[in-house]
Amino acid sequence: MVRRSIALILAAALALSLSPAALAGHGIKIETEGLDKYTSVGLDLEIGLPGVPLRPFAEVLGWWSQADTQPSHVQAGLGARYYIAAASSGLFAEAKLRYVSTFEEDAEPGTALLAGLGYRISPGIGSLDVFAVTTLSEHDLLPRYIFGARIGF
Repeated sequence: MVRRSIALILAAALALSLSPAALAGHGIKIETEGLDKYTSVGLDLEIGLPGVPLRPFAEVLGWWSQADTQPSHVQAGLGARYYIAAASSGLFAEAKLRYVSTFEEDAEPGTALLAGLGYRISPGIGSLDVFAVTTLSEHDLLPRYIFGARIGF
């Protein structure tokens, strides 16, 4: 179990290290249901071409917790954002599939399908995305609705 989680983290780190070749860039992502409930922090890598509104992305998020109600976990996801008004800014819709694993020995990893809407305030380097996402499949760790921000650099 721990080996799979470490392998997942290393694979995601390798993918994020290739980010200088990605035109759209990478950023820090923060998601929450409420600061006293589910909160997750991680990295996001978006790739794309100029003028193309569909942008695939990969993300790695996690949370270290001492509380029993919110166990420490790692998430790795793949998805795509579609920019509705312009190729890399403004309103976007996104869909993603996440692999979620806790660090507990007896816990089984699982997947969750998520979809949502967001808005990119400034395209390219120095961008700020705000978004709302809903889980389309049941998952014990992820809440039904998630709000968040992505700071691109």
